[in-house]
Amino acid sequence: MKEPVMQKQPCGAETMIFQVGKSGINLGRVDFTFRSGKVIAKSGRLVSAEDAV
Repeated sequence: MKEPVMQKQPCGAETMIFQVGKSGINLGRVDFTFRSGKVIAKSGRLVSAEDAV
């Protein structure tokens, strides 16, 4: 996956799903911003292991 997908739960909450592959070819980066103990922003992206060096 190049970007995370948000999946809505029956209770209405959302879960972020992010699969970056196998064998360490890619890395995933997910960033969360918190305010007063609650997540107010989230984002994710795929990073090539070659670019991370």
